[in-house]
Amino acid sequence: MNHLAKVIKTVKEESPILYTIVLIHLFLAIGCLAGLFIDERIVMGVNVWIKPLKFSISDGIYIMTVGYLIRFYPYTKRKKNSINNIVAWTLLIETVIVVFQASRGIQAHYNKYSLFVNPEVKSKLKTEG
Repeated sequence: MNHLAKVIKTVKEESPILYTIVLIHLFLAIGCLAGLFIDERIVMGVNVWIKPLKFSISDGIYIMTVGYLIRFYPYTKRKKNSINNIVAWTLLIETVIVVFQASRGIQAHYNKYSLFVNPEVKSKLKTEG
C-alpha cells in the first residue's frame, strides 16, 4: 500500500492535470457503480452501466500508470506534458462518451442506427447528397 501512495503522490506532484483527470474517472466509476444498483436496463444481455464502469476503472488506472512511468523516460518536461495531456484528455473524452451512451441505454460502439453515435455515416450522407 505504501508503494501505491508513492505513485499517487508522484503523479499529483508531477502532473496535477493528470491527477485531476484520474479523480474524474474515479467519480465516474462511483456514479456507474450507483447506476448498477439503481438502473435495471439491459443492453446486449448485461446492465448498461457495466461497460462504463469498466472503462472508468481501467482508463483511470492506465492514466495513473502513464503519469508515473513517464518520469523514467529521458524526455523534456514539455514532451512529457504533451504525452500526459494527449493520453489523459483522449481517454477522458472516450469515457465520457461511453457513460453518456449508457445513460441513453444504447451501445457505445459500433452502433449503425444512430447518426449521433456513428459520425462517419453522417459525413458520408453529406458527401453523397
